[in-house]
Amino acid sequence: MTLTEFFNACLTALNLAKVETHPPHRPHPPQEPIPFSMATLKRRALNQHLLERFIATLDLKPTLIKSHPNYPTLCDYGIIAA
Repeated sequence: MTLTEFFNACLTALNLAKVETHPPHRPHPPQEPIPFSMATLKRRALNQHLLERFIATLDLKPTLIKSHPNYPTLCDYGIIAA
């Protein structure tokens, strides 16, 4: 992989991550900039993965856990505050 291809792949990943964090109900263009942090995305993905592992390992019901009001709080544990 050449250096140019590497930079293009990095910028593509960054743009896809920004699209993923952009809420669909916001007006275009947004009135205020959307806070974005790759570290927050990585932490949220890690937390969701760990919760999935706990659910599978402890043989819990995923719908019961994921519908709990504190599930989003656990997914956002340790993220950078916006």
